[in-house]
Amino acid sequence: MNIELKHFQAFIAVAKHLHFASAAREIHVSDPTLSLWIHQLEDIIGAPLFSRSTRNVELTEMGKEFLPRADQAINAAYSAVDYIQDFIHLKRGKVTVAAFPSVATKLLPSLVSEFRNTNPNVTVSILDGIADFIVDWIQTGVADFAIASELKEQEDLEFIPIFEDSITLLLSKGHKLSHRKSVAWHEFIDESVVTVSTGTGIRQTIDETLSKHGLKLKAIIEPRMIHTVLALCEAGVGPGIVLSSYLRGAPPGLVAIKVRKPVIRHRIGIIKRASTVLTPAASALFSLTTERLSDTANHTFA
Repeated sequence: MNIELKHFQAFIAVAKHLHFASAAREIHVSDPTLSLWIHQLEDIIGAPLFSRSTRNVELTEMGKEFLPRADQAINAAYSAVDYIQDFIHLKRGKVTVAAFPSVATKLLPSLVSEFRNTNPNVTVSILDGIADFIVDWIQTGVADFAIASELKEQEDLEFIPIFEDSITLLLSKGHKLSHRKSVAWHEFIDESVVTVSTGTGIRQTIDETLSKHGLKLKAIIEPRMIHTVLALCEAGVGPGIVLSSYLRGAPPGLVAIKVRKPVIRHRIGIIKRASTVLTPAASALFSLTTERLSDTANHTFA
């Protein structure tokens, strides 16, 4: 027979009252049920815990030895439940989010601030990096979920789209195309451009789409981060290709122009392991992220 929490509760109640009827009322069971649980506990232990007479109930020596340990067991059980409920009610916990840099620097700060104001005891960690790093962080469980570009098929990962980002060409104000509202890819495809490396999701999307149209970028410098692309363009290294989400207006001395024919849209969303159940903290931030980024995207990328 396995010992259960009810056996400890019954024993402690009887030890407290030294009266079976009073103990039964305290734990809301019938007298026969309480007596059965005490007998079962004594059978499991192999020794009587109470000496009983028609008038008195007393702890035996074994009962006195067992009482503090039964108290510890009950307290440990309730403490374990309270501890887990703290996680459920977000009184404690940790969540790690991976994101590509534009989201980490422009969209996540206000979102994390809102979440922390509501849940100050939950620790939030942010990992920023390119697509290859993000996939590894999610697959290995380092991050609970990620905000990133749509991935190529990954059986163990799930992608929930939030918004579509667009491609922007950055040109100096003196460039021959700088007066245009939009340009086609073939109009500048032979120019040396600054863009992100082939290890990034956006570069993979661009290269694959252009290849279908018989076009190929002539990239002279390929940093991993779009912030570096912006800095190089501002320094006059050459035209740059960036995502619209990195811009709040063109940098000084540059013009931001939409790129069409073909139009390349880059889907951004949340990535998580398909088979993983998020912790309460991660689930709460996941829901807030989906809601807030959808709202932001409707205003920023429309």
